[in-house]
Amino acid sequence: MAFVAGLTVTAAACSKDTTAPVTPPTQLLSVVPQGGATNVDPTLPVTVTFDHPLAQQMTEYASLHEGDVTGPVVPGTWAFEQDDSVLVFTPDQPLKPATQYTIHLGGGMMDAQGDGWQGSNGMYGMVFTFTKRRRFVT
Repeated sequence: MAFVAGLTVTAAACSKDTTAPVTPPTQLLSVVPQGGATNVDPTLPVTVTFDHPLAQQMTEYASLHEGDVTGPVVPGTWAFEQDDSVLVFTPDQPLKPATQYTIHLGGGMMDAQGDGWQGSNGMYGMVFTFTKRRRFVT
């Protein structure tokens, strides 16, 4: 089940041309697992969905940490799917059960047009935590 984040990612205009059409701000649509989730199915991928495509090199600004955002980065690969608007994380090794993880989206991310963004709270970057299940029952 996708979580609708309700957070607006505001694009920062870089052009001084006031006659150019205004592009709606890039919005974060969902984060799976959702922030604060517990007992997360260990088979679920880590997926972040935006309403606009992001620039390819923006995977550099996404990370998954064990524990909180100061914890070690989990080795793995972030890749784009669905017209570069969906980021999917695949860990090199299965995530540990009964462990908290934190998704960090850095403030340096830009959309495909090169516009930056910030959260609706005025802060750059976003953090979402989730906890894996103790064991998975099939």
